[in-house]
Amino acid sequence: MRLTIGLKLFIAYFIISSGIVWVVTDKMTVRLTKGIDEAAEEVMIDASNLLAQMVSNDIEYDQINVEKVHALISGYLNRELNASIYSVTKKNPNLQVYVTNKDGIVIYDSTGKRKGKDYARWNDVYDTLRGKYGKRSSAFDPTIKAPTADQKAMYVAAPIYHNNQIFGVLTTVKSTIDLKPFVLEQKQQINQYAIYLFLISLLFGAGASYVVSRGTNKLVRYTTALSRGENVVAPKIRQVEFAELSKAIEK
Repeated sequence: MRLTIGLKLFIAYFIISSGIVWVVTDKMTVRLTKGIDEAAEEVMIDASNLLAQMVSNDIEYDQINVEKVHALISGYLNRELNASIYSVTKKNPNLQVYVTNKDGIVIYDSTGKRKGKDYARWNDVYDTLRGKYGKRSSAFDPTIKAPTADQKAMYVAAPIYHNNQIFGVLTTVKSTIDLKPFVLEQKQQINQYAIYLFLISLLFGAGASYVVSRGTNKLVRYTTALSRGENVVAPKIRQVEFAELSKAIEK
């Protein structure tokens, strides 16, 4: 089966359009995921610094009051939520929190799994103890050595001050899986818009192919009739190139 010029044009348009839509959708999805992570990190910075300031205010006898920290965080974790964030409903608080002393030893952990461990070399604690912004992306479960993207979490730290000196570190932890519903929701919208764009482009391509095919078919019928010696009038063709060719044949 020989393909007509119109069909060839449509196939080429289909391949190019689908490729462009796929690349743009893929790039937008990657940027979307990164944007949501960045927005979450910005909120976690505020949360970490707010909690760190509250802990700083409760330091007694040159000691971080772990009991008050426990009461504060436990109260937060026991709160019942019913927050509708667009189509996503948040039922429970899901931030984890741990606190280290100035030596990087965990003295409080909301899960109880990290208490007593030395976190002095972890980036969130290491950088914060040196007056820098401390954060890291690591496994949500400390026992997982090679985490996948869904098994990771964001760790954002803030300094605890006492007598104008860094006295410890408070880190908030959020699993990336908690952000996945928002990513999936936005991905669905992007895919939906991509389908609409693709269908519109296909309609445009089909229209362009039809116009070209119509012009070539008129020209083919005209030249065929002339070859048979028939006395026919040159067809009216809108495409400039085909119209000029038709006039040249007529002469």
